[in-house]
Amino acid sequence: MEAMKVTDDDSSLSTYQCPDCLSQYREKYGEEHRAIAPLTLFEDLPPNWSCSLCETPFSKFIKIS
Repeated sequence: MEAMKVTDDDSSLSTYQCPDCLSQYREKYGEEHRAIAPLTLFEDLPPNWSCSLCETPFSKFIKIS
């Protein structure tokens, strides 16, 4: 299987924003500090995933791009 090539203008990856503290989850980068690999889609995050700053649940994040 060939690895997905990521560029700065890759429109296939999205960004989601916490409505409470405005932090963002970018699929392009993941969250390596939380063992979430780059290119991990938002819908593939663990069901107990929450905002790393304010602990807002996964279900409240808003897709912004």
